[in-house]
Amino acid sequence: MSPEEQQKVIDRLARAIEVAFNSPGHLFWRGILWGVARGLGATLGLGIVLGASYYFLRLTGLDHTFGSALKSIEELSKSVNSLRQ
Repeated sequence: MSPEEQQKVIDRLARAIEVAFNSPGHLFWRGILWGVARGLGATLGLGIVLGASYYFLRLTGLDHTFGSALKSIEELSKSVNSLRQ
């Protein structure tokens, strides 16, 4: 690629960047879409991690242990709340 062609490509890229970042409408929608994508990605990632954790707990048989521990915590919470009232 000749230097003149390279300069044309760089100029086109610079104009495209300027148009994209100097338009409030484009910035607004890009921000909205970026936020939605991050939220969906975080939700999906959390779901995968929790699903894999549950699968491995079931696989190792520790799900009953954690279940009984959670029930104990729930009972403790209920007793503490009843004492407050």
